[in-house]
Amino acid sequence: MKNKKTKKSNVQLIISVLKTGETLKSKDISDTIVQETGKLIKVQDVASMLSRVSNPSKSDLGYFLNKIPDGNTFAYHLYKEACELSEEQIYGLTLKTGNSKYTIDQALKDFPELESYVKNPKPVPKKTDSKPESKKTKTKAKAKAKPVKKDVKKDDSRPAPPQPEPDKIVVNQEKIDTENNIFDELEKLTAKLKEMDGKDNMNIKDIDVNVSFRLSTSED
Repeated sequence: MKNKKTKKSNVQLIISVLKTGETLKSKDISDTIVQETGKLIKVQDVASMLSRVSNPSKSDLGYFLNKIPDGNTFAYHLYKEACELSEEQIYGLTLKTGNSKYTIDQALKDFPELESYVKNPKPVPKKTDSKPESKKTKTKAKAKAKPVKKDVKKDDSRPAPPQPEPDKIVVNQEKIDTENNIFDELEKLTAKLKEMDGKDNMNIKDIDVNVSFRLSTSED
């Protein structure tokens, strides 16, 4: 029976592409893996793995994997001397422990030309487009702050608009008093006549009293 081929992990697939020694971005590596194996690895997953294995503090392979800032991303290439290692040895440098671990000491014994990269490791670069926050940006941020609204009281000191006056009725009090006096005198006269009725053979029916007066009112 033929031994079945062991499926490669994502890191092993990435290493197989890097071993060409070409300078590649995460997308380039992802596209190459799809073309050669048909397996899809997301670009962000490739970028995450490369970020880890290219850091000497996290992986021994980081000593031999050059990380180059390229705008808002990075490009990677394996140093020429490191390309002489087998894929299994390169993968072993990415491991912390295990039987497949390939130690840095063993790598230097097998490939002494790698020693210069270990003694003088390159610092981990940062993206070139990362800029410190400028004073203008800070000023804009402050300007965006919403102003606190203050309660504005309405000015009640203004005089109220004039209200329409009701129709005026002018009363002549003197005329009213005169009319009232006339009615009083009539009542007195009537009462007097009632008292005289039947006295001294006087018959009230024989008395004809004519009273005439005129009432008039006027408006000023």
